[in-house]
Amino acid sequence: MPLWIQRASKKIALKSITRCFHGTPAQFESHLPKAETIWFIKVHLNPSIAFFVIQHINNHFSNPRLAFEFFQFTRLNLSLVHSVSTFNLLLMSLCQIGFFDLAQLMLDYTITDGLLLDGSVVEFLVSCFANAGKFRICKEVLISQANLSSEKEEVVSSFAHNILLSMLVKRNRVDEAVQFFQDHILILRGFCPDTCSFNIVIRGLCKGGQVDKAFQLFYDMGSFGCSPDMITYNSLINGLCTVGNLDRALCLLRDIQSQVGVAPDVVTYTSIISGLCKSGKMEEAASLLDEMVQCGIRPNLITFNVLIDGFGKSVVIVRLES
Repeated sequence: MPLWIQRASKKIALKSITRCFHGTPAQFESHLPKAETIWFIKVHLNPSIAFFVIQHINNHFSNPRLAFEFFQFTRLNLSLVHSVSTFNLLLMSLCQIGFFDLAQLMLDYTITDGLLLDGSVVEFLVSCFANAGKFRICKEVLISQANLSSEKEEVVSSFAHNILLSMLVKRNRVDEAVQFFQDHILILRGFCPDTCSFNIVIRGLCKGGQVDKAFQLFYDMGSFGCSPDMITYNSLINGLCTVGNLDRALCLLRDIQSQVGVAPDVVTYTSIISGLCKSGKMEEAASLLDEMVQCGIRPNLITFNVLIDGFGKSVVIVRLES
């Protein structure tokens, strides 16, 4: 059959099928009982045409629910196996308008069909579900996609699981983030953690005072091909200062200074200066400020505020003692 005839037939079928299903969700069922309509769809429909019908309903009629019902009808009643492009389109559309239950049903279908979604779609889905507080679904999406990825010798985008880790830490669910990180991201072949992944979890642990656990992850970074950066070191130093372990914080500062590729910055020095000021060690704080300036690092407003507050409190204490 000539190509132009194939294209013309496809266009006619697309328009006809779309017309059959045009309407509101409430009107959807009224289109289906006609035997000739179902026969026409069954004869002419294929995954490619189904995608364009769903795209047309979704975009031109602005009706993702109706598009989903067309998807559901053709899948269950006509046994049509939809393409991954259809899943990508519908999942994003349903999540955009908050139809998370329908999106979750489609995600179950992706597992059944063994479909590996586009990386950008996985990132979008995780972001939507995480912002809605549906962390269980986020985990299911990531784990299922990681398992499928490993079968095809691919990996899930690290940005996708970093979104989940970041949102969990932001919602003060640090232990949950650590557990998912250790039990899945560090274990499953379909995941590939990066330095940012470790930084998110380490920062969360340090803010919660769990510095020893943070250091355990810090020591594990090299095993996964990740190198600590200044965000990593600053999180650890800030955590040490928060729990009052200033000696270890200063030792870590000296370790950083002896390394190639990383260098202390204003955040590093300010964290330790703040810890020294809170402990009343003003001479050491002033000495560290001098070192900071000599290294060419300019103090910022936070640095000066910390010092002013520290010296102010030390003067009050001296006056009270006298």
